[in-house]
Amino acid sequence: MRYVQIDSCRVCGINEILSILLMSAKAGVKVCPHAGGVGLCEYVRHLSMIDYVCFNPKDELDRICESVSECKYFYDNISFNKTKDGLFYKAPVLPGYARMREDYMKAYTFPFGSMWMNEAKGIAAAKEYVKDAKLVLKEDAKARGTEKWNGTEKMCVLSILTACCVGYYYLSKRGN
Repeated sequence: MRYVQIDSCRVCGINEILSILLMSAKAGVKVCPHAGGVGLCEYVRHLSMIDYVCFNPKDELDRICESVSECKYFYDNISFNKTKDGLFYKAPVLPGYARMREDYMKAYTFPFGSMWMNEAKGIAAAKEYVKDAKLVLKEDAKARGTEKWNGTEKMCVLSILTACCVGYYYLSKRGN
C-alpha cells in the first residue's frame, strides 16, 4: 500500500495542496495529511474531507489521517465518530479552519503573555520591545521638534492620552 503525506504548512497553501490531492488521486495513491501541532489538526481535517469529497470518494477503511484528540485551544475542537472499524473525523461546525479561544491567545502572545513572563526568552524580548518603542518615540519627538518638552507639556499630553484610553475603555464596555 502506498501513501503520500502532505505537510500542509510547508507547502505553498491550499492551491498547492489541491494539486497534490489531484495528482495523488490520479496515481491511485492515498493521502495521509501530517497533523499533531496546535491548529494543524484543525487544518488537516478540512484537507481530508476535501480529498474524500472531491478527489477520492471511496469509503475505504485504510484511509488515515493523523490527529491529536485533545486540544483545548479552539472553540470547535476535533471530534470523531467512533465505529467498530475505527475513528472518523466529524465535520467542523464553525466556519473557517479554527478559532482560537481568547484566553489562550492572550496567555501565549509572545513576549507579553502570561506564559512568557517568567521565561528568560520572553523577558529579554519584552525588554527589547520596550527599548525599541522608547527609541521610536524619541526619534518621533525629535522629528516633530518636541524632544525638549518641559514637565508641564509632558503632563498635558499624558493627561490627554489617559483620558482617551479611559474613555475608549468605558465606551467599549457600554455595548456589553
